[in-house]
Parts: sequence; structure tokens; C-alpha cells
Amino acid sequence: MKCPNCIERLAPTDSSGIQTYSCKYCSGVWVPERSIAALLVKEKKSITTQRLVFEANDVGVSKRKCPCCTNVALHTISVQDIDIDACKKCYGLFFNPDALKGLFPCSHKSQTGEESGVGEQIAVEGVFWLIIAFFTGSC
Repeated sequence: MKCPNCIERLAPTDSSGIQTYSCKYCSGVWVPERSIAALLVKEKKSITTQRLVFEANDVGVSKRKCPCCTNVALHTISVQDIDIDACKKCYGLFFNPDALKGLFPCSHKSQTGEESGVGEQIAVEGVFWLIIAFFTGSC
């Protein structure tokens, strides 16, 4: 699977049985629909992934392509003033580095002040629930 942002290979990451795919080059994170659905169930949220995608403000067609669907353009959706790319076919979400920095403003700097792999930090620190809180308005 290739990163929608930089076309490099996405690496699978797993935290508590929830799988995402992180790009080690641009720090983007692809979250497949099954992972979002599992998070919603885990957090006892009564909303579907499809509803999350379709109720968000659709900014327009993104220049990025879905890493799962063949030749399908992602749509940029705006949630709480942060732009995320969503596939309206498979309902996966791509958090580009800027979206992740907006969600987690302190997590993109290492202790030395250098840029760090936000995607890796998200997987390692297990903050997937923040993504759900972000979508459901709990944060």
C-alpha cells in the first residue's frame, strides 16, 4: 500500500488490535474503515464511519488517491477546522502531516526540537481514541 501523500510504502502499525498504516517519510497515517469502526465500537460510540465521512464538511476532491481503492480520488473533509482526506468508497481516512500537527500540536517535535514521526508516535502512544474524540466532538 502506498502513501497518498508521497507515494512511499506505508508500514502497518498495530495498537491494541487496531491497525493503521504509517508513512516513515512524510509521517502521514492511513486509517482503514475497519479500524475506525473497531475504535467506535471500543469507545461505545453509536455512529458509523460512513456517517462520519458524509456529515463532515466536504471541501472538495483531493489531489491524493486512495491507497486501497484502484484510481479513486480522496475527498478533503473539514472537521473542527482540520482537513482530512477520506475515501467515499472504502471510508478510509488519511491524516496528512499537517492534519496530525493540528490534532496533536505537541507530538511532532522530539525532545531535541526536531521533527519526529508523528504516525509512529500515534501508534506507539496508543492515542487512537483521540481521533474518535475529534470526530465525535468530545475533544
